[in-house]
Amino acid sequence: MVGLIGIFTFFDFIQEMNDLGKGTYNLLSVFSYVV
Repeated sequence: MVGLIGIFTFFDFIQEMNDLGKGTYNLLSVFSYVV
């Protein structure tokens, strides 16, 4: 039961990171380009 909740939380976390990741990826691209 706890594992199931953990999996759902994990997938929700991944989705959040994907949304953030787009912005972070752009930021990293710019940063890499500058450096």
